[in-house]
Amino acid sequence: MIRPSREPYRIVNEPRGPQYRGLLREGARVSDRFLFVDIPEPFYREHDTSFGPAAKRLVEELAPHLISLTSDRSWPGTRLGEVHGVKSYARIYRYRLDAESLEMLERATDHLFSWQPPLPLDLCLLRPDGEAWLTTIASEDTAYLRLAPEEVAPLMDRTGMDLQRYLRH
Repeated sequence: MIRPSREPYRIVNEPRGPQYRGLLREGARVSDRFLFVDIPEPFYREHDTSFGPAAKRLVEELAPHLISLTSDRSWPGTRLGEVHGVKSYARIYRYRLDAESLEMLERATDHLFSWQPPLPLDLCLLRPDGEAWLTTIASEDTAYLRLAPEEVAPLMDRTGMDLQRYLRH
């Protein structure tokens, strides 16, 4: 299958309030799944977690939408290194994105870069072909979208967001 040509666009200013909700709603138009991450300490036991009460509540609410829970060293925008010779792994929670789960994401926070403790890490919205539509690296205040040329103007019009296309090297 040939994927459409999509370019990365950096989100210049953090979406907050109505802009954040608008971004999620736009994402739900083209995405059918989302993920976020838990990174326990390197020497964690099976049920250890970095999640605090807010993250645990959200995971519990989203349980009916869970597609998979896997351990991996990478997810969109991030690859874990080694800590003192120990390979760290993250738990990656993948969920169906529908009207109900979208509402839960909107209620969880009112701004994009809050997807870090006490919430789960790095919210990403995924297209049906598996490519990330939205990638968030919240601890670095970084997020970007992968958009086809015809998606850029309508997204900016509907959300009022300021986007900047990454330059290719």
